[in-house]
Amino acid sequence: MNCKFNLILLIIGILSRVCLATERTKDGKLKLVIDNDAGGDDAMAIFVALLYEKYYDGPQLVALTTGNGNTLEHNVCRNNQRILKVANRQNVPIYRGCKSSIVNTDVANFYYGMDGLGDTGETIPELTPAEEQNAVLRLIELSKIHEGELVIVTVGTLTNVALAMKLDPAFISRLAHLYVAAGHIYSDQESLPEFNAKMDPEAYHIMAQNARPDKITVVPFSQTKIYLNISKVRRTYYGLAFFCLLSARDV
Repeated sequence: MNCKFNLILLIIGILSRVCLATERTKDGKLKLVIDNDAGGDDAMAIFVALLYEKYYDGPQLVALTTGNGNTLEHNVCRNNQRILKVANRQNVPIYRGCKSSIVNTDVANFYYGMDGLGDTGETIPELTPAEEQNAVLRLIELSKIHEGELVIVTVGTLTNVALAMKLDPAFISRLAHLYVAAGHIYSDQESLPEFNAKMDPEAYHIMAQNARPDKITVVPFSQTKIYLNISKVRRTYYGLAFFCLLSARDV
């Protein structure tokens, strides 16, 4: 789990290449959805995406979708609300997704505490409510509204995206791209299931069945640890930089 931040940096790097390689959209920007189970690591992914949008003309974050994983879904939703409040981006809508896996729901690992963000007990007032529409249906709608312009990055379980694929077989064909941060390439070092894939293996299977190289890129956690091995010292510096930036309440 300590290398998850490295994976976040890799995904943002991939998005920068997508911006260069993809034809400009009507308003000049790709649209981005982050499907997450925040989790302190996914919180950092959202902050990085917002910073990339603001300072480097990155994809416009048009929605956050939530699911069960690092903590229970109701905590994930609240964490998304807290993240957007701190980042001064409460204009980004949150759509609540699946509270369980497609078949068997594994126990959330609570790696970042019971609430997913360190159990600090901090209360942040005036949080914007989540939208009433379900995340799965909204993902399908967004793929139609922004056909050919929508990038989805999953940094949690794949339940929401897998159900969108099953409900609408044309869903993937309308995306600019889907980036899946899940899974391992099996080896002696990585013989156990990766967390995001393990939390809903049937959803991962559905994604793999529908995978097209021009539309879906899987970013295995195992290879990220090998080839993007950022030291603890550098991660500490990055964390301090984010803390200073967010303390100014001006992402």
